Amino acid sequence: MADGPKHEHLESNSGVAPRLQSNAADDLERFRGRIHDKMTSTDLSDICETFYQTFRQSLSLGQVSAADLAESMLELPLLIRNNAVSKDVEQALCISFYQATWGGITACKVLGPAEIDPKVLGIFLSQLPRIPVHMSSALIADILRSITDEQKHELKEQIYAIGRFLFLPRTSIPHPGKISQSTKVANLKYSPPKKALFGIDGMKDIVGTLMETFGLYAPEKQAEEEICHLVRLSTAYAIRAFFSHNDKSMETLVREGQDLRTTWLKLVARGPSASEDLLVQACSIIRREYQRHNTTITLPRLRQHVLCDVLFEYWASRMPNTSIMKAHAAFKATFPDLHRPHNSIVFLCLALKEQSIPWHGKVGCFLRMLRRIRVDGNSLYYCLKRLEDAKIYLDAPTLSDEMTALCRINVRHAARLQYLYSRVRPEIFAIPLEHFPDLAVTMVHDQSCNPRVIFNLFGGFRVWKEARTNNARIRLVEQMALEFSRASFISNRVALRNVAWCIRYLSQYQVPISTVIVRALVNLGIEGDIIEKGSISRGKLDWVLSIVKRAKGEVVAERMRAVLVTALYQERGRQVREYGWKCLGPID
Repeated sequence: MADGPKHEHLESNSGVAPRLQSNAADDLERFRGRIHDKMTSTDLSDICETFYQTFRQSLSLGQVSAADLAESMLELPLLIRNNAVSKDVEQALCISFYQATWGGITACKVLGPAEIDPKVLGIFLSQLPRIPVHMSSALIADILRSITDEQKHELKEQIYAIGRFLFLPRTSIPHPGKISQSTKVANLKYSPPKKALFGIDGMKDIVGTLMETFGLYAPEKQAEEEICHLVRLSTAYAIRAFFSHNDKSMETLVREGQDLRTTWLKLVARGPSASEDLLVQACSIIRREYQRHNTTITLPRLRQHVLCDVLFEYWASRMPNTSIMKAHAAFKATFPDLHRPHNSIVFLCLALKEQSIPWHGKVGCFLRMLRRIRVDGNSLYYCLKRLEDAKIYLDAPTLSDEMTALCRINVRHAARLQYLYSRVRPEIFAIPLEHFPDLAVTMVHDQSCNPRVIFNLFGGFRVWKEARTNNARIRLVEQMALEFSRASFISNRVALRNVAWCIRYLSQYQVPISTVIVRALVNLGIEGDIIEKGSISRGKLDWVLSIVKRAKGEVVAERMRAVLVTALYQERGRQVREYGWKCLGPID
């Protein structure tokens, strides 16, 4: 082995990049000769320590070729595995070898991590996840932070594999009472000291580094899948290692669990792959893991102010600027009282308004996330109501999806909000019912909703005083008439009364009768009576046909009258033949 770091120990590789010249083959050969299966743990540790020191010095002086380095990294862990007396001794000696190797590489003044052969890095990153995470995480994080983005792209599959295997149950952190104390190695040099035991902070460091590295591979679909996989495995690991069989108080454990969940969500939000779908998926994964594992804690649902905090990170990563950072700081300075969580959305709006940031879209993002995370709809309703109480008025496009979703979850809540939007707001901010046609249709088919409530939301008696209407209101009235004719839980008489209200509104503005109205009338005014009673009154028939006449003309109306009268006579004859009825009621 050479006495000093001379440049003649390096090969030039055609003058492009220097390569390490080997002086370590003899040391590896001597290590092979000295190690055997009958040696004690102390002898094994002494031999390994001597080799590690020599190997590290050779690396720091630039005297180990890439081929010899790769050979040593592949062979030495096998030799240790075959001769170690216990698993913890093997793992401690292996991680010490990797630490010494990486220490020599980083100490080399000629070659640095950026010039390492990709094969060597690949061995590093494929071997380290085999060692328990509480031993290997710090070294993995240091390697990933030291190499270049180009190297990370070359080693993409190995880096993905780290996330898949590092937190598997076989690498769970051992409890202190289960660590073998039978050897010098386990007690002294090659085990992590007690003050440096892997904790939540160390876990945050390695997961954050992996998330940042996965971000380089965006927008690949696999990157998103690996992020979700990492969130699931790291959460399960934290539950096993930190929150189960722990002497801490329940309050402390819950607080740590919430903090860890917030950290994971913020890491996801900061990455290039971040999206609303990915954040919702991460929330669902974390919730499922706590439900699946039988732990001592039950993690409460994600609080609204924490969701706002995470979304600020997401918005800042999408469009970094000073304004969004100031708004974030202002929001965190005014975290609401936990007993009034729905005030979070008010503080969010005020923080965005203060920095002159367009806030409708961001509030819409918050509402979408809240709706998807909390599917019961109650939180969404109370947030929207709190905004109205604070006189912060969202526009119709922002509210459209939320009102549609709320109609499916709780139509009464949606109706109450619509009353606030249409009747309580100042006229300049009012949102009429035609902006939310799904609400009107849902209320028509809901047995608990009185048609008077629908007409009241539409405008009540004020509609008869309006000088003009618009196409959206006309289309809504026509659709309401058709839905009334299709409602199965009301009688034809009630349905016709409701349809008549719709026709009266259209007639007020001399709107031509459309095929939608004709279909509604045919459904209820004629077919219903024929099927149910086998007869129809002349007044009802004349009224229905007058509508058809206005829509289709007199010829069509007369033809329809002839067809209906013929059909009624035929129906009467059939009933007489089958049932022998003598009196079926008048046809006209």
